[in-house]
Amino acid sequence: MTNEAGQVLYKTSTPFRLGVRTTTIYKVVPNTNPNDMQDSLDAIGEIEWHAFGTSIMRLHGKEMKTNEFIPRTGFWRP
Repeated sequence: MTNEAGQVLYKTSTPFRLGVRTTTIYKVVPNTNPNDMQDSLDAIGEIEWHAFGTSIMRLHGKEMKTNEFIPRTGFWRP
């Protein structure tokens, strides 16, 4: 995810695996050393994807079920 200028602010990673998959959410931490242009990544949360049932999001130490903050609409609405 980037800002209006194209600077990367957040990065996600979802390794392939069978069963429950987990996306890790990273915040980009700019490097303050002008001689080293490589930023570091700080893991701030994750999403545990469930094909059946509610997926779970953990962000800054808090756990939320996705159906509580992203309600389904349309055909899949309960």
